[in-house]
Amino acid sequence: DLWYATDNGISLYTPRSNEWHTMLSIADKSTNMNHYFLTICEIKPGIILAGGYAAGVYLIDKKSKLVRFIKPDLMSPEKYIQTMFFDKTDQTVWMGGENQLINISYHNDKLKVNYAEAFRGINYITQKDENTLWIGTKNGLYKFDKKTHERQQVILPLERFKVNTIFHDNDGTIYIGTHHHGLIVYNEKENYYNRFSKKNSALTNDCMKCILGANNGSLFISSDGGI
Repeated sequence: DLWYATDNGISLYTPRSNEWHTMLSIADKSTNMNHYFLTICEIKPGIILAGGYAAGVYLIDKKSKLVRFIKPDLMSPEKYIQTMFFDKTDQTVWMGGENQLINISYHNDKLKVNYAEAFRGINYITQKDENTLWIGTKNGLYKFDKKTHERQQVILPLERFKVNTIFHDNDGTIYIGTHHHGLIVYNEKENYYNRFSKKNSALTNDCMKCILGANNGSLFISSDGGI
């Protein structure tokens, strides 16, 4: 099944039955919140979290199609959720946006906030290793220790850059998609850094949107100029 976060709610497509279901759209009178969603995360089989622009966070049950709004006091002051990451190590969800980094868990049909701390401008979260996260922000790249909650900005030759997306390869190399500075390739262990743009590579645009790995070692990269 395929889930879509859109600027008019959440859509679910079931290929086997060729059916579409739409939730939290403008036509849905059950909510007066913003309908612009940016991120989706499955926290249990069939249980989905969705967040976006001033939309708060919603819990969706795939089977029943029931939608539940997460009380604002659980997430306050964060109403803008840009990214979510399901941490398989401890079965929790990390999420971030304009104001905070938040960690939540879901057990017995209840959400619990385990950690929330001021962290500005988070755009992307992914795993570095068992104890560490990569966090991409409007002001560059950070490492975050999940146990000590210490953060460390990664200093790269590019003075200031906005991170839109990150892909972590099996060899420790990370591919950082930036907002207007193209693709950064960085390996911390080997102290390797390189930057690709439309001026020195086959990239047609310097605003990266998403990076995915293929089975043959290649990368799929989407940008404002296409894939």
